[in-house]
Amino acid sequence: MATPLHDTTTFANNGTTGTTSLTVSHTAGAHSDLVALVAIVISTSGGDTVIDVTIDGAPPTGLVSSVTEGANEAAYLYYSVGIEPGAFDVVVTTDATTRICVAVSTFYDVNQTSTYRNEGTAKTTGDTALTSATVNSTNVETAFFVLGKRNTTEDP
Repeated sequence: MATPLHDTTTFANNGTTGTTSLTVSHTAGAHSDLVALVAIVISTSGGDTVIDVTIDGAPPTGLVSSVTEGANEAAYLYYSVGIEPGAFDVVVTTDATTRICVAVSTFYDVNQTSTYRNEGTAKTTGDTALTSATVNSTNVETAFFVLGKRNTTEDP
């Protein structure tokens, strides 16, 4: 199998007032062996969590990672294999009104049965900046990460 390649990415957020859901429209290119990765960062000031995600109307193939940092933010990374070229929607639903930021990325030439490995997390607490993170990969793998930023006056 060839090295996985990036197709396209779509970003969306629901503004500073928040809602309980966000729909992101994304268009995958005319490629084979597509995978969609959905990165989500939400504010969690009230203990809010993501309760549902659909990719093209179906649940994602899997949850790669979820990291919650205290009472401030949570980051999630979902994926779905077998994505068809063309337009589709990603719908994220939370259990309470919160700010939601989503990035939908499609990659092609991705192994559809051994899609990912070695998920890992790196995080900091308080006002400490994350200065580095190490991801081990081979020359036929593509690294993908989610970065969230806590700020009380901006989107996460």
